[in-house]
This record gives sequence, C-alpha cells and structure tokens, in this order.
Amino acid sequence: MGAASLIGSGGTVQYGTGRIFVQGPSEFDVEVLRRREEDVDKRRREEEGEEGMLDVGEWAVYNDVDEVREFVDWLNPKGVRELALKNAFTKWWNHISPGMRRRAADLNANAKIPEARRSTRKHAGADVLREPYMQWTNRKAVNGS
Repeated sequence: MGAASLIGSGGTVQYGTGRIFVQGPSEFDVEVLRRREEDVDKRRREEEGEEGMLDVGEWAVYNDVDEVREFVDWLNPKGVRELALKNAFTKWWNHISPGMRRRAADLNANAKIPEARRSTRKHAGADVLREPYMQWTNRKAVNGS
C-alpha cells in the first residue's frame, strides 16, 4: 500500500497508482523451486502460460479490476504466502477497486484527441500530463540541500 493514505479528506478514496504491481520470483525462490523433485516449470507453463511467467527482476502490472479479481481467485489458499496475499486483497478490496476505477476514469477524462486541439501559442510548450499519483512527494525524507 505504500506510505500514502488511501482515504483522503472527507472519506473519499484516493487511488495512489491505481494499479497492482506483481514482482517475479526472487533468486532464492527460483533456487528453492529448482531443488524440488516435481517439475515446477512445466506446471507453471500449464497454469500461467508463457506470457504469464515472470523471471527474476521482472514486474507485471494489473490495471483492470476484473484482472485483479481473476488473479485473486487464481491464488491457492493452501499456500502460506498466497493465503496472506489473498487475505490482504480481501481486507483492502474496498479501497483498491474504487481506486483502480477512479484512475481509469481520470485517464479517460484526460485523453485528448490531437486533431481536435489547436494551440493559440506561437511556440509549442511542453504539455506534460501529471497524473495525481505522480504528485506524491516523500516529506519524511531528509532534504539533501
């Protein structure tokens, strides 16, 4: 969840990044899986597919609420880490799903058609769209100046 609050003033849900990031296995996890007798890679290919398999240091992102719901349903509650992750999603779901929907709505509202816009300026300036989650700053960090 990070250090930022998911609830803003007045009880409104803020969306942070509005996405769920998933990290691939660590080198330690890969080494442990290689030591097992069963063919874990074969089972991973069957369950996750080639495009769903993350290597060490790789990340995946879920942008859609339905994708996250499918991912949570896919988790095996018999595994210790998967059960903990599933419980965390269950606990925070009322904040995660509205945040993801709000991010999608903000992106759709800010989408501009290039042909429909005409600039009245003589020189083109930098049109940088700052998404709300990009405006976060770490106020607890020691200032280096």
